Amino acid sequence: MAATSTKDPRQEFQALLKDLQDAALQVKTAAEPLKDKIKPSAKGLSFLEVKNHCMMTYLAGLCHVAHTKLAGQAPTASPALDSLLDLRVIMEKIKPMETKLKYRIDKLLKATESTSASSDALSFRPNVCTGARWSNPVVVRANGAH
Repeated sequence: MAATSTKDPRQEFQALLKDLQDAALQVKTAAEPLKDKIKPSAKGLSFLEVKNHCMMTYLAGLCHVAHTKLAGQAPTASPALDSLLDLRVIMEKIKPMETKLKYRIDKLLKATESTSASSDALSFRPNVCTGARWSNPVVVRANGAH
């Protein structure tokens, strides 16, 4: 950081803001080639893609509101506040779905990490044989007696 304690606080802030703008420009130029590599699937957007997109858009909106506040303007007139509210509601609705899918996602990640896992979809079902054994199995005879 180029800012020192002997400078005026406004000069320090301007130097920090310039550093932030330079870093944002570097991220933007580094991300440009990645946009071509991202291709949507034929089935549409996946749950994780939507979640990540919402989170990134939410963080960008927060940065915009913070920039507006730092510029000395009232953020109440910012259109980003409406989109932040919408994104927050979406992320709150995504949270229960994410907890329901967590087990499946973890199991699939473990399966891709292990070298011995098969690619058969039926291998992800629960194994009934490993459950508790019944001590007194019920036998039903042809005449209906137990």
